[in-house]
Amino acid sequence: MQLTQRLKSLWESALDHDLRVQLVTMVGAIATMVILEPFNTDLWTFREKVIYWSVCIPAGYVGSFFFERWIYPTLLRKGMKNWRPLIQIPCIVAGAMVGIFVIEAVLREPVPLRYVTYLGGYVLVVTIVLWGIVMIGTHGLSSESREKVEDEAFRGFRAQWPPELRGAQLQALSAEDHYIRLHTDAGEALIAGTFSDALKAVGQQPGTQVHRSWWVAEDAPLTLSRKGGKWELDLGEGRKAPVSRRFRPEVRAKGWDRLGA
Repeated sequence: MQLTQRLKSLWESALDHDLRVQLVTMVGAIATMVILEPFNTDLWTFREKVIYWSVCIPAGYVGSFFFERWIYPTLLRKGMKNWRPLIQIPCIVAGAMVGIFVIEAVLREPVPLRYVTYLGGYVLVVTIVLWGIVMIGTHGLSSESREKVEDEAFRGFRAQWPPELRGAQLQALSAEDHYIRLHTDAGEALIAGTFSDALKAVGQQPGTQVHRSWWVAEDAPLTLSRKGGKWELDLGEGRKAPVSRRFRPEVRAKGWDRLGA
């Protein structure tokens, strides 16, 4: 029992919630393809099938990483967040197709051009299904579905908010003496509490700490400014979150360093 708890703690501390969902989905997709045996892979050994899909599926995730790192920040900056599926899914399909072309050429023979359309359609369907699973697991489809996956700590934290803000979307948290300032899309408010406790409460929410006294959500409207070596995230309406050097790697990992004004 103790070993299981330690492994669970290590799993949760080493990887954030979104990355865990994506990793589990990727492994599940590989296992599913090995079992279904599409593209005549039923003629292969188990080892060959595992190698094949362990190349093709992660290749699609490379396409997704390319989107998240270089394209999505531009969409956020231009207010085109809703375009995400129309651009991210083709990026994933392109990555997976490249992986399939490479592994087919290595293990069998180059893919004939007459099969490209069929292959692309199959990959597109699988990608849409996996993309939907990942989106539900990381963000949810609506405020109601997000509520269902929120952990108990965050629900308890939200219960401390003023009634008029409890249905709002959290954009940032900042520490002010012995209080926490809530920054939401419906306004701001001060509540009693420590910043460390607030960080624990939002631990499973998509976002990151950017300063010893600031936490910022992924869905917040952001632009990044650099002045004299200092970084600031502008959340609009005069709200600016400083980014300390200690947390710049996390900001870069989110792609926020490309959200130039």
